[in-house]
Amino acid sequence: MQSVANLVNEFHEEVEYLIFCGDVDLNGAELQNITTNQWTQFNGHTRVWYAGPEKISDTLVKLVEKEKPDFLFIIGVFSWHYNIVPILFCKATKKILSTRGMLHGGALSQKKWKKKIYLQVFKLFEYHYKISFHATDEEEARFIRSYFGNVPEVFVAGNFPNKISSLPVLSKETGCLKLVTIALISPMKNILLVLESLRKCAGRIDYYIYGPVKDEE
Repeated sequence: MQSVANLVNEFHEEVEYLIFCGDVDLNGAELQNITTNQWTQFNGHTRVWYAGPEKISDTLVKLVEKEKPDFLFIIGVFSWHYNIVPILFCKATKKILSTRGMLHGGALSQKKWKKKIYLQVFKLFEYHYKISFHATDEEEARFIRSYFGNVPEVFVAGNFPNKISSLPVLSKETGCLKLVTIALISPMKNILLVLESLRKCAGRIDYYIYGPVKDEE
């Protein structure tokens, strides 16, 4: 995730990051130029473990037990290996669940029955009282409280921006509007709504969409 890359690049004073993730992209394509199932040094204060397809949960639990992190920052809600297992089976002084928009109505409308059942079970066993939550803005904090009620802690902290150097300014072509969207290709991003709206506009519009395809349809 770009937000994680920005975090480890910009916030690193007296902090060590150990990142556990899969060895494939969202579309299932294998990541290139990586070494799986061992720690890889990303920068001076960050190590990454690219997990292969075998025994992901067992590996994660054992690594957490060995490394003994002060904070276990869990990104996402519905993945068995990367979200549920660390909540249930990993030991850490403090666990923080970052919902990353997954409690938004649009996100919950996809595979909604599986997600609804899981959230009900989550609340039934009161796991929401045993962890803290992270929201990127106040709206997401409201989504968290709407599902889990008066949970002990909801931390609101925006993502670190991706700092880039100055770029050349392109010349403006009269009568032509150029637009760019950089995001996952999925219903959550409302790209279809943008396309339908642009069809009603007069004049020439060039619209470029960049991002991994999460939803082929």
